[in-house]
Amino acid sequence: MSIYLEIEGLDNDAILWRYMDIAKFISMLEQNSIWLARADTFGDKHEGRFPDEMREYIDAARDN
Repeated sequence: MSIYLEIEGLDNDAILWRYMDIAKFISMLEQNSIWLARADTFGDKHEGRFPDEMREYIDAARDN
């Protein structure tokens, strides 16, 4: 199976970064849905974490 994407305006020499393995990418195309990891499985304990200032803002907005 070959997958070719036609993207207008993309230079043929452009470097594209791969953020998921090919199986997840193919599944995303076939299922029309995206795979997301649970936050507790992230390698970086701070990834996906709200900054303290944002948490304070959310708490203040909720209390008003």
